[in-house]
Amino acid sequence: MDPNINRVAIELNDWKAREERFEKIFSASILKDPAFLKEKLSFYNHVQAKYGKSANDEEKITLRILARQRTELRDQLYPSLLRKLYHFIMQPFEDRKILQKATQKQDTNLKEISDLVKKHGFEPAADKLAAKISQGQKNFTIGMSHYVNESEKISYNLSFQKQQDGTYRFDSYRASLQNAKSPAQSVSQVFKTDAKDMISADQAQNLLAGRAVMKESFDMTGASKSKWIQLDFTDKDPSGNHKIKSFLHNYGYDLDKAVEKLFQKQNISPDNKQNLFEALKRGEKQPLTIMRGNTAVNLFIEANPQLKTVNIFDEHSKKISINEAVGEKSIKEQIRQLAPKQQLDYVKSKKNGVSI
Repeated sequence: MDPNINRVAIELNDWKAREERFEKIFSASILKDPAFLKEKLSFYNHVQAKYGKSANDEEKITLRILARQRTELRDQLYPSLLRKLYHFIMQPFEDRKILQKATQKQDTNLKEISDLVKKHGFEPAADKLAAKISQGQKNFTIGMSHYVNESEKISYNLSFQKQQDGTYRFDSYRASLQNAKSPAQSVSQVFKTDAKDMISADQAQNLLAGRAVMKESFDMTGASKSKWIQLDFTDKDPSGNHKIKSFLHNYGYDLDKAVEKLFQKQNISPDNKQNLFEALKRGEKQPLTIMRGNTAVNLFIEANPQLKTVNIFDEHSKKISINEAVGEKSIKEQIRQLAPKQQLDYVKSKKNGVSI
């Protein structure tokens, strides 16, 4: 526990902000209304019970002052001697009940957001949540990063917000892909943690690398409504986020058809094919070995839904065409190798719809 953080003061400041909001909604007199004062006393009881055993010196001082304020408020609301005696006897039991309820609520909240953090692929950050939540701050962040390769590093900054009921929610995270060799190529994006369109850590990395990711959802009938998404690095929204290009299921991108020519040069099992397709749908660049004659050729491929094809790279990361990949010459290259008269005949045949 950070000795510089006074959790009691944070809670009291939150209550003060609440008083100011109610004062604007109603009037200054609302702060003296018995119903409001009872809510205030309940809040004081909650804070006293929750942090009553704190070892933090700053919090101890704040709690002593709060205890006096609580007694004065209770005497104001319940001036009779009998009621004072009742509270004196029953308050320790009430405090234990409040503490037990608050602890259970905090444990449930911690599990919920830990599960959500892990679901997004941020397992290391989940281990830090308990310590962060125990500090009681209104907002906090957790950062983590790792190297993708010798020149690229991916960084994540997870944002958590405290809600009015005292629980926390995993609101969003910023992902940044930094390139040491080309700093100008470094990109970042804020991703919301909406369950409907959840973007995991790995998917965010692939999107920042410029690749497309397939997201699958279902309509009311249970029918699949898959779509491909990709960041548009040429356009940003008012908040500075890159806009997202979407290619819906009726756009006509057929991944099987896009890789058909490559698979003709490789004997791939159904299981390996499925694993490859699943990886491409996650936005990954995947290795693929094909046969060019008697020679094994190592390639890398990634989905390109916008052009309804796949991007192909050789073993030196140079982008090549599918014809280059399989060792075939393009139509233009074949024409260039023809004699001038043959080139002319070819053009005429195409105009007349005749194959030669």
